[in-house]
Amino acid sequence: MRRLHLRLYLTIVGTLVAFAFCAAILWHLVAWPQGAAWSIETATHLSANMLERAVARLSATPARTVAIQSDVRDVEMAPGSMDIIVAAAVLHHLREEHEWTALFKKLFGALRPSGSLWIWDFVEHDIPGLQDEMWTRYGDYLAGLKGEDYRRQVFEYVEYEDTPRPLLFQIDLLREVGFREVEILHKNSCFAAFGALK
Repeated sequence: MRRLHLRLYLTIVGTLVAFAFCAAILWHLVAWPQGAAWSIETATHLSANMLERAVARLSATPARTVAIQSDVRDVEMAPGSMDIIVAAAVLHHLREEHEWTALFKKLFGALRPSGSLWIWDFVEHDIPGLQDEMWTRYGDYLAGLKGEDYRRQVFEYVEYEDTPRPLLFQIDLLREVGFREVEILHKNSCFAAFGALK
């Protein structure tokens, strides 16, 4: 079985417990309210190098960190133990529909009543012409950023490593696994931000 490259963080804010796995190592901490009491309990990733980078970035904060090298699908999440779950730029690594369903159910189950799941990720489009247009625009952006070779490298990596799903597939799946409210925060080209309340 192919292992996912996902990072996992457990954050405790007073009595608020949040579970986040994200590609931008703890980017959400930058926007954390000043004076809020919090600590990072667990950081999990398959890559030892990425764990070292996460711990190094956290050393500039009051966070306490325990690094564990693992796959998010293997991490135990006690039912009803989390208030907030944040997933940033990782779910697009899930391959088959059953993996999406299993992980969404797992995240839903880990949330307390009225808990929330927030997702920022790479998405594709159901309408082929629209997918082609958005992919062309994304490619133009990459080429403008670092040249044609960079566009080619990113597209080859995406072809090999990533399997994003359409935003509406994910919205429907959130509802299917039990979330009572779902909201799209933002969508631009191949990227979207959205969330759901248990």
